[in-house]
Amino acid sequence: MSESFVLYSRILSVPNPNLTILKLRGLDKSSQYKDVETGTIYGGDELMFYGIALSPLAMDYSTLTIRLKKIE
Repeated sequence: MSESFVLYSRILSVPNPNLTILKLRGLDKSSQYKDVETGTIYGGDELMFYGIALSPLAMDYSTLTIRLKKIE
């Protein structure tokens, strides 16, 4: 898989939320992936076993999208 699209949504926001860690599945653990928007580079194993720390979504029915491209 050379590209992945992540969609995270929260229906109702909560006051003082805990840190959210989103763990991905189905990636190549020996490859690296670049966040197209921010330019941040992650290891596939890092994304699957540790995850991505997400900023709290402040409003009800909020979504966050992340587009990852595999570095070849």
